Amino acid sequence: RGSDLYTLRQGGFHITVPDKRFREEKLRIKPHPRPHNDPEGYSKKEKIHCISCDSDWGVVGIWMSNEFPLLKCESFNFEIDGVPTVFKKWSKATFVIQSIQEHPEFRNILAVEEQET
Repeated sequence: RGSDLYTLRQGGFHITVPDKRFREEKLRIKPHPRPHNDPEGYSKKEKIHCISCDSDWGVVGIWMSNEFPLLKCESFNFEIDGVPTVFKKWSKATFVIQSIQEHPEFRNILAVEEQET
């Protein structure tokens, strides 16, 4: 559901579902063939796949000492006004994705980030 999605940075397109049950029940974690750090400060060490069909859903990113599944937009179907829709990029999504700061467990994460810069 779109209401389960959160963006890690305002204006950014690293989108996650921070719910632990999502990770436990929906994801299969595999080693990343080329682990790396990206220029935005994320450490990408593992790949995430659908536990049922093994589709590539993105990567596990470590940001601000927290692990998040970072989802590939094109891997998901969204229902918009009753029509199944796929967006190639999160920037093309026609619905609001809330900030991780609005999630009860991560309310202060952006404030901490600002203090560190």
